[in-house]
Amino acid sequence: MPLSPESSVDSTNEEVNSSDESDESSCVICGGEDGSKKNAIVFCDGCDIPVHQKCYGIDVVPPGNQKWFCQRCADKIPVDQTIPICCDKTEGAFKRTDIPGSYIHVLCAKWNPSIDKSKEPWSVSSLLQESQECYLCEKSSGICTQCNYSKTLENGSIRKCKRWFHVTCAVDAEILVLNGNQGSSKLGLIIAATT
Repeated sequence: MPLSPESSVDSTNEEVNSSDESDESSCVICGGEDGSKKNAIVFCDGCDIPVHQKCYGIDVVPPGNQKWFCQRCADKIPVDQTIPICCDKTEGAFKRTDIPGSYIHVLCAKWNPSIDKSKEPWSVSSLLQESQECYLCEKSSGICTQCNYSKTLENGSIRKCKRWFHVTCAVDAEILVLNGNQGSSKLGLIIAATT
């Protein structure tokens, strides 16, 4: 069943609410808990990840008892056998990439402007992979995103932050905090979500 098993629609505000309110029903991409008729939280019938249909790019939620599978589960790839090109985390919402057999977290791609998300499978330049070291986990595997923080100095020059990080490492360290469609950051890390 594509929606949370005990979901109901409140016609006054069109939110989709589950009687089992918990972090498990938060979208793994944006962190938002609220769904609506036009942007429901949908659970994968393979790995059970919850995603907003807009965050994952689901055009139509399958009606009734029809099942919905994320791309990884549709490809019958077990979670522990996922080959992520963005980081070491094998859990979460993934999309196919143009690199055969490889996937990228939707979350990692959302926060990385260098990933071409205009058509699927998503285009990922091999030059992005292993080109920078994550300052949090100190690994150069995967794809790191650069902090966008900059400061104008007294002489008029602009000083840019030089920190690079895996998006999932920043979320795990609570430096990047997901709060619905936006993310907020701590410690001067600023990155902008891209569509």
